[in-house]
Amino acid sequence: GFRGLFVVGGHSIRQLVRAMHQQTELTMKRLLEEGFSKISGLPESEQDDLARTLLELAGIDQPPIQLTAAEKADLSEAEAEIARGELASADEVRAIWANHGL
Repeated sequence: GFRGLFVVGGHSIRQLVRAMHQQTELTMKRLLEEGFSKISGLPESEQDDLARTLLELAGIDQPPIQLTAAEKADLSEAEAEIARGELASADEVRAIWANHGL
């Protein structure tokens, strides 16, 4: 009858779902711990950026980043370079990614 629908390998569907849920939690916890371990070795500013991104992905709005005067000047220069068509080549972009282990 219907008993086969509710029992798999001697375990009820409820037991299997509970076990799958626990395994998922353990996997997520391991991945988060591994991620946090890697991130903890990065400079503080990069840790902050990643934390903001994670919170945004979790649906928690973050206030706009307040730039320092030096950062504003750097951003203005970057925007001027873009306006002049001075863009990074594909090789330069790959080198930046490689420098960050990506």
